[in-house]
Amino acid sequence: MQRLRFTLLLIGATVLSLALGNSLLHAQGGADYILREVARLHALPPALHEQFRLAPGAWEVGDHDDYALAVDAGAYHIRVDAADKLVWGTGPDDVPADLYAEVDAFYVAGPLDNSFGLGFRRQANGDMYLFSASSDGFYRLAKVTQTGLAEIVPWKATGWPAAEAGNATRLGVFAAGPEISLLIDGEVVEMAWDDSYAAGGVALAASAPGGPGVAVAFDDLAVWPLRDEAGTAPESSTPGKPTPAVTPTPAPHAMTDPAAVAARLAAIRAEPREFADDFRRDAGRWALIETDGGVTTRTDQALRIEVSEPDTLVWSSNDGARPADFLIEADATLVEGEPAGEMGIIFRQQD
Repeated sequence: MQRLRFTLLLIGATVLSLALGNSLLHAQGGADYILREVARLHALPPALHEQFRLAPGAWEVGDHDDYALAVDAGAYHIRVDAADKLVWGTGPDDVPADLYAEVDAFYVAGPLDNSFGLGFRRQANGDMYLFSASSDGFYRLAKVTQTGLAEIVPWKATGWPAAEAGNATRLGVFAAGPEISLLIDGEVVEMAWDDSYAAGGVALAASAPGGPGVAVAFDDLAVWPLRDEAGTAPESSTPGKPTPAVTPTPAPHAMTDPAAVAARLAAIRAEPREFADDFRRDAGRWALIETDGGVTTRTDQALRIEVSEPDTLVWSSNDGARPADFLIEADATLVEGEPAGEMGIIFRQQD
């Protein structure tokens, strides 16, 4: 067997915490794009419009020991009688994958330290995204999984006054592929990215972090597809009037401004580094291995990776910084071997 010899020197590695997503999106007018699209969709009939005027239909109902789900008086009601309990009621499964969904949520009773939320892209096993807000002025985006909640956007303050009984808060979700925009009362409050779930059903949820007795109600749930079956944005029409020609609005990321990206990168590089290594000293943070397929060693003020078997991937793990969003940079040099060999950075490595 022909032996492959490929040697890489990793000369320096730097990790900086990164808050690029929202800043760059907003700099490119992403929020304005979302609001224009929402206004366009509001002129169209929704694919799903639930006013809870009739029998429960596809919605889950039931009275349990520590929570209750009910359709009553033209609203979907959730009562939570156990502290720190998250409850949701499942709704229709047949909703668009890429969608704009909104619902009016009402505080009815109980602690203001509560949560009420809109679940979307719900899977058969109950996993889903959940956009929640609270009556005391916070919001969050999380994934509901079989092992618990995984926050995508941790709780953040809205800066708005606490809700009063009977007042509605309109929650909106604009989900286009992995890009998720969150709206409260018609204002874009957050833009996030996650590709865990591509499609799925909807749900309505509530929880009682501040103690039992939380009661919330939901009304006027509406869901619009972002694109029709042909993949184009549907046009609005008014009976009796000609439908004007519509020029498709470009997606917010379609034209990335290189100057804006360069400016953001420069700002990040000016911030304190969360982790850096010039490989001058061995702090024991890099895994050094020796196998039949390759070897990793420290030498000449560098991390040396040598691959000796074809179709073999060799890497060295680091136990350093683990920020969720980051900029990572490293200088790499091919010492010997075929130019077709690969060199790269592994990131978000799981345990």
